Amino acid sequence: MASRPVSRADRRKPLGVGHDVDGSPGSPKVIRITRDADGRVVVCIDDGDHRTRVAWISLAKKSLARRPAPRSDAFDQHPAPLLAELPEDERAVISKRYRDLLHIEYGSPRGDAEGDRRAGILNPSYDPLTTTLAQRLEAKERELRALGETGAARATLYRQLQRLDEGPDFLIHGNRRTVSQRFDDYEPVVLEIVRTEVIAEKQRPHKTHRKLLARIRSRLMKAGVGDDL
Repeated sequence: MASRPVSRADRRKPLGVGHDVDGSPGSPKVIRITRDADGRVVVCIDDGDHRTRVAWISLAKKSLARRPAPRSDAFDQHPAPLLAELPEDERAVISKRYRDLLHIEYGSPRGDAEGDRRAGILNPSYDPLTTTLAQRLEAKERELRALGETGAARATLYRQLQRLDEGPDFLIHGNRRTVSQRFDDYEPVVLEIVRTEVIAEKQRPHKTHRKLLARIRSRLMKAGVGDDL
């Protein structure tokens, strides 16, 4: 099974001497790990006004029960069938611009500024607690112009922000439709004839698009459903 890199934000807080018990500053602190008279590992905890000793296993179980919150990504909340059908280089351009818009709107390319803050990757120029939408828009305009990207004007970015909730597909120019949507233009009998001939073509030793189209058109004409593809 392929390994997946684990970011700092995904890791649990460490638990050892000098660490806070629940991982947050000001909580009880582990000051010593030792064994009791029966040989069991125990942890000495400084609660501020008193100290306690607890079994290491109980503290470890409690720590393991606190799982890191999954990292959210607003990009995944919008189905983008057109984007999925684009070549990889075009898909990368559209995806980056959509994340730029999320960065402006929410202060995070993932749409999760607080998650970025906890992970230590929040850009202060986009912090929604200290900046306005207009300031983030201005910062992104400067950033995109420095990268030499097209469509970096503030007015363009603002217009695109108005359609952010439509998902990344709205950024694709032209009258594009998904493969499934284009199939809707054809009668079921036409699709069945095409499908049958394509499957048969796969079994032939010599394959050419020209001969395949000729066979499809011949069958369409015999079926009386035209020959225009």
